[in-house]
Amino acid sequence: MKKFKKKVYAIFKSKNAYFFFVILFFILAILISAIRTGGDVNLGEFIKFDMVASISVTGIIGLLIAWIVRIIEIKLEDSIKLNDNYDELIKQYTEENFIRYKDVVIPVSMLYKIDESDKIKIIDNNKADYSLPTVCKQNYNLLFSAHKHSKVRNSQLVRLNGYEKSEKGIVLKTGRTDFFKGLVTNRACDFEMENGLTVRKIFEYKKAFSDLEDSQMSNHLGINGFIFTSDGYLIFIKRNNKKSIAKNKLGNSYGFGLLAPAHGDIDSENSLGYVYGEIDKHVAKVLGTECETKMDNVALIRTATECGKPSFVVNVTLNLTRDELIEKMKNTYVEKLSQAKVISGKKAEKAADKLLSEYIFAKREDVDISACDVFVIAGKKYASTPDSVAEFAICTGQFAERQKSQQYEQGNSRQQGD
Repeated sequence: MKKFKKKVYAIFKSKNAYFFFVILFFILAILISAIRTGGDVNLGEFIKFDMVASISVTGIIGLLIAWIVRIIEIKLEDSIKLNDNYDELIKQYTEENFIRYKDVVIPVSMLYKIDESDKIKIIDNNKADYSLPTVCKQNYNLLFSAHKHSKVRNSQLVRLNGYEKSEKGIVLKTGRTDFFKGLVTNRACDFEMENGLTVRKIFEYKKAFSDLEDSQMSNHLGINGFIFTSDGYLIFIKRNNKKSIAKNKLGNSYGFGLLAPAHGDIDSENSLGYVYGEIDKHVAKVLGTECETKMDNVALIRTATECGKPSFVVNVTLNLTRDELIEKMKNTYVEKLSQAKVISGKKAEKAADKLLSEYIFAKREDVDISACDVFVIAGKKYASTPDSVAEFAICTGQFAERQKSQQYEQGNSRQQGD
């Protein structure tokens, strides 16, 4: 299936795509004409179009082709740049402590499970700037083209260079990278370069991820997790097709790359305060309104999909119930629309309702997992990603770890019969 997708993607990326579709439409038109005339088609008469009609038809076909090509490229983009054959990833990285939910193995590795008593400290060095491997520099434009239909912008991010366990908890050692470097390493690790080579095949081909200290990936530190209302509802968000990953999938509540301070290092004595401040900003952006929050550190993980990219998982609990939050989100959005003089009244309320339809509120007991990339919420299945599924399992405490020596069995990234 993966090879088929790549061949289809190559056709639509080629300069001959337009010619291919013109021929296809021409043949289709002849077949339709043949059916209508009982098989009696005069090819000479058929191609004698009026000049204006010919130009119009060509233009319409051109627009139609461009639209079809764009839709198919968007549909295939994620699976071309990142391997979505999760059984294959689980088979490859047999030495990783992948997370297990019931009978489902999820290709996300538990690096460190954080306890309530653990102290977390960041030792930051803004001078430790990540440099791309030579092969990624040489193929930069090609690798970046993997994100053709994604809305991206660059920013300086915190890179996780390593970590140490201590008697009191964990110390994260960080440096600097930027988002674009991540787009041509972690986030395009299965995009084929010359002779079928990929970033994964060159750097992350072993049975376990490279140690963070030795990794050639950009490895910006992701901050991810779930938002809980005060009455126990989790928030899921439907992602749009402009995201650089997981297009049109159901995702976790929030996720972002940790921005580097504008100047200097993260204060090691208040490093969690810095992280929590960034989470509060992002949660307010996600919900469209500010809320009081309580943070609970959950885990440090690495995902196989992006060649061992690390994330710090944090639960966020709000001081509002589900109904209170929905009302506040709706009122805030309506007020913003009215103040901006975009729309007001019933139209603004309708727009707010449409926005709120992108959020799913669910109790823990109403959420299940039927595969490593599928949520089941109130009996309905939603396509997701292993990262979001793993974070749900971790955040709700419903997980175990696959031991490094445990043999992989065919199909155990999905439950029996699914």
